[in-house]
Amino acid sequence: MITLVAIPRFGVFVLAHIMSHVHYKFQSNNEHDSIVFDGLGISLAELRSSILAKSKLAQSADFNIQITNAQTKEGEFN
Repeated sequence: MITLVAIPRFGVFVLAHIMSHVHYKFQSNNEHDSIVFDGLGISLAELRSSILAKSKLAQSADFNIQITNAQTKEGEFN
């Protein structure tokens, strides 16, 4: 899905493609990575699936991913 937003600039409307990023890192890893997606939001299920696919981890029920806001420390288990 492509989201286009009309942005007025100098009396001319410009269509912009909105892309968002979620930066993540595994607790056992020092390196950060990111997921890029269209639009302004992503569901936890889609985020989990994207992280597992990018990390080449099997999507099984053998483990859980805890998604935590690095600034507020609030978390969600998925």
